[in-house]
Amino acid sequence: MEDTALNSQRPSLSEYFPPLADVAKRSLVYGASCILSGRLNPTSLTVSAFNVITVSFAQKKFANEETNGQQQLIIAIASLAASTLIVTIVGVPLLGRVSDTMNVGSLFTIGCFNALGEAASFVISWKFSGPKLPETTEELEDFSKEQLLHIRHNFDSYKTMTAEVFAAFVIKLQQLEDASLLPKPPESVKEVETLDSFTVFYIFHHYDTMTDGFERVEDVKESDLYQALHLRFYQEDLPFPKGETIQSIKEAKEDFPEIQLELPKTAQDFEKLSKSRLAWLYVSLHGSGDFGKLPMNVQVALNTLFMEHFNWSFWLEPTVENLQDVTQLTWEGLYKEYQEYRDVFAACKPEVKKALNEGFVAHVAEAKALATELEIPEEIAEIDDEDISNWSTYFLNNPEQWEKLGGPQKEAFKKLFTENDYEVSHLT
Repeated sequence: MEDTALNSQRPSLSEYFPPLADVAKRSLVYGASCILSGRLNPTSLTVSAFNVITVSFAQKKFANEETNGQQQLIIAIASLAASTLIVTIVGVPLLGRVSDTMNVGSLFTIGCFNALGEAASFVISWKFSGPKLPETTEELEDFSKEQLLHIRHNFDSYKTMTAEVFAAFVIKLQQLEDASLLPKPPESVKEVETLDSFTVFYIFHHYDTMTDGFERVEDVKESDLYQALHLRFYQEDLPFPKGETIQSIKEAKEDFPEIQLELPKTAQDFEKLSKSRLAWLYVSLHGSGDFGKLPMNVQVALNTLFMEHFNWSFWLEPTVENLQDVTQLTWEGLYKEYQEYRDVFAACKPEVKKALNEGFVAHVAEAKALATELEIPEEIAEIDDEDISNWSTYFLNNPEQWEKLGGPQKEAFKKLFTENDYEVSHLT
């Protein structure tokens, strides 16, 4: 009985040596690499055999069930480079004189081809190994621990799973009773910027819980953490958290932590953006007020997408400068916009209205120049609230139109603007 107990406590050889199947597979891959390199000789086979042994033992030593595929590849390439360097340092001085193939160039080529073989093997294994994407919560019930861990550590291949399946997947991970599998709240902007995909998705689905401590993080602005996190949501093509919409964000009393995105310079920069990313772009432009800095072609094209997806858009901000390189499609969009909003067109500066009308006539079929002046209503006090801003801008950009008004009209407009908190100091 004592011998049996002692034997059961002895570690098996499998704890020290890599699996034979892995060694055999790597031997075939490196052998094929030698053939492809055109260096099938005793030197290349010996070096490749040393590479096989080194990489296989490194994988056994440093990789485990929690190591994802990319990390395994890094371990393999690093150990392969180390073994090739060792052979070069030791082998060339000892055997270089007796073997023409034992030289630095030859060994470097063998190492590179073995590295390519390792990478190709990784890509093939990554593509065809592991469980398929679970489409229902029922499918997850039959997943083994190894399959769950594979999804957890290779989540980039599974992040299209539905919210319902993701919630069920998290429950399955919790049942494994391994705290390291579930993320903790990030405590720095740098940490947020380097979060893996699974952690970003986890925070998105547990937003309040995972961000509750942001205000207590020392030496970091709470808003900076939120902005960094929202940028990660954008990068992972996730929508606004907690079911927020453009309308709810614009109407919220508290500021929504917006993200700073690079302004698109051409239509190609955003035409392939998903609906989620377009929404983030809208909110970013709304918060920064930078929509008017975009080229006119981009302003019109973006507004078309924003209206199509969200029924929201920005007021166009034409200038003489940004109307210089406008496409016909953009001219048609501008004409359609200002035909519908004649008061907005009239409120533009005189030189802008002149450039717009010239463009309409030159580039839009059957277009006519639009009226540059507004007709003064008889009852100024009854102007609709949504139109007051246009009248204020109209007189600001066209002071000569203000001078045409009679005294009572001026007083009526001043009273209207003052009651609605518009500046009147420039109106005499």
